[in-house]
Amino acid sequence: MVNPNPRDKYGDAPIFEFMDLYTYLETLNDDQVLDSSIEDTVKTGYNRLLKLLLSRSDVIFDFRDHHGQTPLLYAAEECGYDVVRLMIESGKVDPAELL
Repeated sequence: MVNPNPRDKYGDAPIFEFMDLYTYLETLNDDQVLDSSIEDTVKTGYNRLLKLLLSRSDVIFDFRDHHGQTPLLYAAEECGYDVVRLMIESGKVDPAELL
């Protein structure tokens, strides 16, 4: 069986890599994207991937990385409302940590 919650050498889970990629996509401007529909498709695909990860009972979202950040805190700082909303609505994260 494959471990759905592997950690890198810093103890971080793959969700942090996902957040980094999502953040990068958010920084692209029109000159850096061939077509805005491509950017929308990519972002929608990542939202679908996030929804898939959130739907799995074997993927853990309530932990801290080596900087003390949780996936929800990272999403709030870097990824925007849609990602934060998806995470909170899933019930897999504690929205109180944003207070």
